[in-house]
Amino acid sequence: MHTHLLTGMLLLTLPAFDADKMQRLNVKTGLWETTRTMHVQSSMGSRSHTETDKDCVTEEDLEKGNSFSERSQQECRQLIVRSTATELEIHMVCEAPEGKGEGTVRIQVLSPESTKGSAETHGTIQGQPMSTSSTFTSKWISSSCRK
Repeated sequence: MHTHLLTGMLLLTLPAFDADKMQRLNVKTGLWETTRTMHVQSSMGSRSHTETDKDCVTEEDLEKGNSFSERSQQECRQLIVRSTATELEIHMVCEAPEGKGEGTVRIQVLSPESTKGSAETHGTIQGQPMSTSSTFTSKWISSSCRK
């Protein structure tokens, strides 16, 4: 799990937040395709990679802030910095036995069928410094969640 703690934060995991602060993003529910380009800088050098995946976004996900997530990060605390129908900014602090880090995720709704965003993190994994940055685009595929 050398990079999972910090890169997990880049997966845009947005567990349930204080409902009073969370405003639902103005996007369609259904199957979404997300392409992420991630850059990792550590004591072992730097590397970049791009990945594309598909996720089902339900109404419940949008109401709870679970938009475009792959998995829950139980070790992360999250604070909503800004939440509107077209923007979401979250500051995260994560701690696990392997290390700790913090970062910011920003999502911008371009249309109900398109979003883009970025994430930056800084922290340590097994005592070694690491930072990541990523950008992503997401597009709505269909109202059916069949991949």
